[in-house]
Amino acid sequence: MDQTYAQEMETYQAHRDELLAEHEGQFVLIKADQVLGIFATQQDAIREGYHLLGRVPFMVRRVSRGDDEAVEADPSQAWFWSPEWQAREQQADDDLRQGRYEDFDNMDDFLNSL
Repeated sequence: MDQTYAQEMETYQAHRDELLAEHEGQFVLIKADQVLGIFATQQDAIREGYHLLGRVPFMVRRVSRGDDEAVEADPSQAWFWSPEWQAREQQADDDLRQGRYEDFDNMDDFLNSL
């Protein structure tokens, strides 16, 4: 793991036993020496990290007895986790589930449909 997240890893290790006892399988959000929250999903933890901290590095990790890899939040990707973008992602998923899309055999057919 990048040295940028060394303090976050130390924080996780310092709190690991209590996290395992109360939150095994969930996701922990850590910035520097602070545990900022516990979340049911990785996506929720990342979203809240960007909401609380903005475009700075932070770490999200599954609370587990193994050596699960931590997610190093890339500040350049904060836009993806914004409420506005996530709403668009949800709409796209809904459209796909509802069959609201078209398939094209080639690029010309696609361009002609615009």
